[in-house]
Amino acid sequence: MIFTDRKTTAPLFKSLSKTYKDKLTFGEVKKSETELYEKFKITETPALLAVTDSATYTGELFENLAEMKIDQIKKFLSKYAYMES
Repeated sequence: MIFTDRKTTAPLFKSLSKTYKDKLTFGEVKKSETELYEKFKITETPALLAVTDSATYTGELFENLAEMKIDQIKKFLSKYAYMES
């Protein structure tokens, strides 16, 4: 899930959602959705969270998202992507 204060979806995340189509489910949470920010304990944007347990609102937060290095983001997301054998 990307937590953002942008009004539109960043091209980087559109590209990532296409790259990981059928392997990950992407979601975008706007700053106005304060309840979700509180549940997932998000305090700064942008934030990228790989939700590992939706029942307990827990997951792994990608550090340094402000730098937006595509290779690092892909490495992070690949740990959670469903890969066919």
